[in-house]
Amino acid sequence: MNNQTNKFNLQLLNVSDEFKSTDLKIVKKNVWQSKFVGLSDVDGKLAANYEITTSVFIDASDVRNKVSVTSDKYDVDSSDLSFEPADGTSSTLTDEDEVLAQAEGWGLFQEKGEFQVQAITEIGTFSQDADVHEFIKAGAESGSLLHNKVKEILFFHNQAEYQAIFW
Repeated sequence: MNNQTNKFNLQLLNVSDEFKSTDLKIVKKNVWQSKFVGLSDVDGKLAANYEITTSVFIDASDVRNKVSVTSDKYDVDSSDLSFEPADGTSSTLTDEDEVLAQAEGWGLFQEKGEFQVQAITEIGTFSQDADVHEFIKAGAESGSLLHNKVKEILFFHNQAEYQAIFW
């Protein structure tokens, strides 16, 4: 049985306490986003921790063949690398997310099987979808969790809408 996901937690053991997020290079082939989340102690060894989102859903047991990790400062030994599957990309917003979106005057709707971001014109915040698209893009760029979740959903579930908003 395949355990396919697009999110992984990466841990590199045996880094120094002077480790910086830029010390590690995660090769972008198949990687959509990578985020340094900090250092931690693992059985007395210092570990650098990253969250990785791949651009495709891959089998968790095959992630080492799909994602490359290098460093100019450290010898990256495969025995020091750990990849663990994390919760993958959702295909829906939570009820709480939908309430927040509606309060902002927009929604993520499915039209003909495709996700689309649309203005809720009855609310009056936005007069057209293009205005919502700019709002969602700006929110994602400023770090809004909700707007980045929409960005991720569209990336994996409607490339045309993703490109219309984020390119």
